[in-house]
Amino acid sequence: GNINTIRHSAAEFTIVLRFLIAELDHTRSDDDAALRVILADDDQPVFCVRDGENLLATAYLQIRRVEENSVLRRRLTVYVDDFCVSSESRGLHVGTRLMEHVIAYAREIGADNVLLNVYEFNTAAIRFYESLGMTTESRHMELAL
Repeated sequence: GNINTIRHSAAEFTIVLRFLIAELDHTRSDDDAALRVILADDDQPVFCVRDGENLLATAYLQIRRVEENSVLRRRLTVYVDDFCVSSESRGLHVGTRLMEHVIAYAREIGADNVLLNVYEFNTAAIRFYESLGMTTESRHMELAL
């Protein structure tokens, strides 16, 4: 399939929503409104791999800018807010193609890095991201109460 940027249109919104319902059990109406905001924001690009009307994978990005100050240097980060490959497309290198596209996009806009969060229990995803050259930058700690 081709890798495209999703824009704010009724047809594309419907395609993304169908994908989310099928892959992520997405059913909350407030998420629909949030998705419409994302699709209209240039600082939150959404890339997808599609085969005709079928979405095979999506990557929701956030462009994060940090201005230089006394503690931090100027930094432009492409944050992968959500990355999903359809269950039937896993193992077919669709995710690899999409992440390579995200990385190329980050380089194109002059980003300093690509950042994402992944749960420790998701060892398959960790191996996937490491295969692309990603390394652990930080760790979030939790105390369940």
